Amino acid sequence: MPDLTEKTRLCSVCFKMCRDVCPVAGATRREADSPHNRAYFAYQIMQGREGLTPETVSYFYRCAMCKACREACETGMDVSEIMLASRSDIPPSLLPPELSEKADDITAGKPFGGDSKKIKKVISKSTADTGETLIILGSRIRAGEGAAIKALLSVAEKLGDSPFVLKDEPDTGHIAHFLGFRDATRTLAKHFLAAVEKTGASTVVFLQAEDARMIAKEYESIGMPTPGWKALTLPEYLLGLLEAKKPSFAKKDPITVTYHDPGGLGRELRLFEAPRKIIGMVPGLSLIHISEPTRPY
Repeated sequence: MPDLTEKTRLCSVCFKMCRDVCPVAGATRREADSPHNRAYFAYQIMQGREGLTPETVSYFYRCAMCKACREACETGMDVSEIMLASRSDIPPSLLPPELSEKADDITAGKPFGGDSKKIKKVISKSTADTGETLIILGSRIRAGEGAAIKALLSVAEKLGDSPFVLKDEPDTGHIAHFLGFRDATRTLAKHFLAAVEKTGASTVVFLQAEDARMIAKEYESIGMPTPGWKALTLPEYLLGLLEAKKPSFAKKDPITVTYHDPGGLGRELRLFEAPRKIIGMVPGLSLIHISEPTRPY
């Protein structure tokens, strides 16, 4: 495989297979926001032809890190990998103002400002220090509504499990990681692993695919040890409970549904079948496939 500099060069001279699939370029309608041009800017800086400026830095942070470009590229080049390396070398003085304002919250593991009042009310009845199945809600979910979490805990209990959540849940560091905050990511990762290990949980369920991705793929890249517990995404966890319990469902009127593969589950973890199997277990649901799952590289 070519090194990062060569990958960047190859992306910068490509004929732009990825342009039409980039959600940011699609939203801004700016050629400069295409993955090809981000790689071009990065390569010019690598070669000393351009310097880091607030304008070029802003292009690096407008990448959503969704890897849609990699899926469209016939050679599997990943511009988000180039963007991550570029972000990691950007000095604090050149960070976009919006990011500078949030940097302290992100490095402290509170990227969305901490738990909402509704979430606190829900988890106050489900917190524990130890247990077999730990559910990691994730920083984004803990800052939002609590109704779905309440329903999930109820469903899990009816299916024979008694999962618990932590009152003070540590952050996996996934946002800090993808923003290029290397030191903060390692600190958050160490704290997360230590906190989970302390619970004695044998299974850890991640509601956010980004958190599951950190454990499965990114922790190794930053030198974190392999955890001694089993990590599951929410679809994998629910499918396991359903297959073990084999519950009977009340019959409902026919409903036609479709399912969109989230980028974190599909593109990164290649998890396509579990959600569809769960949908197939519900009487009356007819699943319509709007597209084939993206191909792996």
